Amino acid sequence: MIFFSLDEKKYIEELSGLMKRQSEEDKLMNSVLEGNNKKEGKVIRNAINQGIFSFNPDMMFQNITQNYSLAKNIYGDTLLRELVGEVDNPNIPEVKRKLKSTIKKSIDSLKEKGFLSSEFEINEKGLKLAALSLYTEELNHLISKGLIGERVNKKLSHYGEAEDFRSFKKGDRYRDISLKRSVKNAIRKGHFEINKDDLSVIKRDSRGQICLIYALDASGSMKGDKIDSCKKAGIALAYKAINEKDKVGLLVFGSGIEDVVHPTHDFMLLLNSISRIRAKKETNIGDTILKSIEIFPNED
Repeated sequence: MIFFSLDEKKYIEELSGLMKRQSEEDKLMNSVLEGNNKKEGKVIRNAINQGIFSFNPDMMFQNITQNYSLAKNIYGDTLLRELVGEVDNPNIPEVKRKLKSTIKKSIDSLKEKGFLSSEFEINEKGLKLAALSLYTEELNHLISKGLIGERVNKKLSHYGEAEDFRSFKKGDRYRDISLKRSVKNAIRKGHFEINKDDLSVIKRDSRGQICLIYALDASGSMKGDKIDSCKKAGIALAYKAINEKDKVGLLVFGSGIEDVVHPTHDFMLLLNSISRIRAKKETNIGDTILKSIEIFPNED
């Protein structure tokens, strides 16, 4: 029989909970990659882009049938298309019945799959699905355009990238010696063994670390597709920069500073923060510039 102390038991329970959460996140990621929750991810993502964090099937039906132009302004064309498809004339009785059934079925499905709470509010699982939907869609777009993936075989380091060759000198790192180039030098000079004068080292192009602050306008005028495009640009920037060992920070601004992520290498932190942004109120660019200066790291 094995006995555990209370502290050990608590640690095991915490570890078990962490593994369970990681397993759930992996399942969610796999479902997105396989396309199983592609529609659900887009619905939640577009709802957030419209500033909507809860669903009311009856109110949505009422808004669409009473004033379709106003409904498009509230929900946005993209969200309505994902939820109910194309609506030509919502006041025809047959269309009305089908519309009400479709809205209820779509929203109930989100709730049954665990993306909405019992009160039809977007929960943590729904927010994570929206983040993964944004991430996979933008990265697939960049890969198809050939904008990422071309440097997968180049290993970056703080010493810089391999650019050219030069003669070996005292103080050079031995790991930078190019054996192939050194052998060629010895053969060209007619040497039967490699001398110090034959040694060539990789000349590196030194590269300092860059710190980027991405400021995203979340004012009311950015609702819908505009803010979605800005989010995708932020994801692409963060992915590329962090992949090159640079740090990225985030500033979300509207009438004031809505959210701040200090410069980091944590891509998932940035992804989750960007995906949750919703448009509201007006713009205050002055405070944003001052805050961006404040969160840049001080370098001596």
